[in-house]
Amino acid sequence: MKAWKKWIASVMALGMTFAFAACDNGDTEGSPTDSSPAESSPAESSPVEAMPEELSQAQLIALVQELYATDNLKITFKGSYEDEDSGVAYSGVGSISYADGKVYQTMKKTYEGGAIVTEEYYYGENADVYYRWEKVDGFWEAFPCEDLEEGENPTSCKYYLEEIMQWCEDPYFRYDDKSGMHVFTPWEKPELQVMVVEGKIVKYRIEASAENWEEGELSYGDASVGALPEING
Repeated sequence: MKAWKKWIASVMALGMTFAFAACDNGDTEGSPTDSSPAESSPAESSPVEAMPEELSQAQLIALVQELYATDNLKITFKGSYEDEDSGVAYSGVGSISYADGKVYQTMKKTYEGGAIVTEEYYYGENADVYYRWEKVDGFWEAFPCEDLEEGENPTSCKYYLEEIMQWCEDPYFRYDDKSGMHVFTPWEKPELQVMVVEGKIVKYRIEASAENWEEGELSYGDASVGALPEING
């Protein structure tokens, strides 16, 4: 997901203020290890059946804070991005699972020209140090998370979602009763859309342009993360 963060950084140059920390290094597509949770495709996920709810902005912000504190969550996402190094466009699908104080994240990127890259990550804590594991050439490599701000926890839902959900605090807000989405349009872009069902945020879409966007579905209480890889060396 660093590509999305890279896009966010470009938005900062237009006068929007926020920060994000992440790392990105993928290997060509291959079979995940037995310990890796199975990847799911958001394109095949079932539509939300319950009726969306319209909330005030204050109510929605309160739900965002509850979301940040959730300890079991799975996000399935898809989007259109741009490679931060080459500038080449690609589409991506993937998932992020939070459970037992650990995170597993996977993303399949399909580049213009047909190249496919699959990336996998774990985040977890070992001996009071947060680590990021990434899969390189079929093997897991561990890296300490050295650029965290004070109190920042890379295994929390807030670490990833804050860069998206913080736009719920923008005053340019309306509810679309046709789509069931709360729509925030700070400075016109990025546009954030959020759906609430049965008192929980279940869907989001954030868009900078037709070529740069991401949408995700959230499910609660059914996420699982396998054992963290070993730390070698």
